[in-house]
Amino acid sequence: MDRNKIKILIKNASSLKDTDWTGIEKLIKKFSNSGNKLHNKKYLKNKLVKSPFGNSYVAIINYGNKKFMGFASLTRKSFLYNNQISSSFEMGDIYLDKKLQGRFIFIKMIKKLMLNLEKKFDKGFVYGTPNNLSLLGFIRCGFSLSNYQLLNNFLPLRLDSLIKTKLLRFLLRYVGIIYILLLKGYLKIFALKNKLNFYQINNTNNLQMNIKTSHNIQSQKTKEYIKWRFFDNPHKYNFFSIKDNNKFVGYIVFSEKNRKYGRALYIVDYFFDQKYENYFINVMSEIILKKYNLNNYYHLSSWISKKSKFYKNLKFILPFTSIKIPFIVYKKLTKKCFLDVDKKNIHFVFGDGDNI
Repeated sequence: MDRNKIKILIKNASSLKDTDWTGIEKLIKKFSNSGNKLHNKKYLKNKLVKSPFGNSYVAIINYGNKKFMGFASLTRKSFLYNNQISSSFEMGDIYLDKKLQGRFIFIKMIKKLMLNLEKKFDKGFVYGTPNNLSLLGFIRCGFSLSNYQLLNNFLPLRLDSLIKTKLLRFLLRYVGIIYILLLKGYLKIFALKNKLNFYQINNTNNLQMNIKTSHNIQSQKTKEYIKWRFFDNPHKYNFFSIKDNNKFVGYIVFSEKNRKYGRALYIVDYFFDQKYENYFINVMSEIILKKYNLNNYYHLSSWISKKSKFYKNLKFILPFTSIKIPFIVYKKLTKKCFLDVDKKNIHFVFGDGDNI
């Protein structure tokens, strides 16, 4: 490989032409899996061009006359620390053609992308949730692991999906019928205590985001953010507005995805006024029972920081932890308040990242 032919371009996402987005989409399709089937140019344009918080940046790798051999993105976000706004970026999509893998080109791409950000961005909050394969590379690029204690908690709904032996899987399908009935009875215990109303909505026209948080750190949940993240997104989400009589007190967002073992149900985002935080488990249970047939899914899951005030209650519904998600921050561009987090309450969920 001739390294002189490698060109890494850093661009403002809003400057890309339609042909550029098509080229990026073709690169992503080379890595097609159940998690990125909808990562097409419509999705990318919405995420990287239409963020209500400002400009996003991308890195593109060309090799000779071969364009779009690599791609990385920094999505513009916004976070709160004790209700004070800090501009933010999330290290998102990373794709590198197999011909360029294993040659330290990944590290060069990320370093150049971050160097560009250093020139244009004052300190705020720059983070990512990489997989374990890319973690070491990010650390070599100036990122550090941080104690955000992000977990993937889940509840198995199809017991046979946990077993590899065909005979046991066959037998567990019948046990699973009883298991689902027991789960429904368990959720009903919480649902019967629910005193809040919920409404599934398809736009933000009547949404009033005037609720207060008790967390030290969380993403900024504005009406514009909700529209961009969930309603303009080509991925499908079920958004439930929660009210106490006519007073808006929070929301819960669900999503369904096809995975290896079947269809999965995800609790993507949830946010409640601090006076109603302890009620979310009750209304969530009622929504699950009334809006979703648990027989159609192999598991129910969500990401959540163990430092969130919602964590203890969510454990009643999602008692198992499958993995601890690496949480990295770029120290050079991150304020101290987002680095020293040992004694802080952090509300970080699935929807605060680009993973769903």
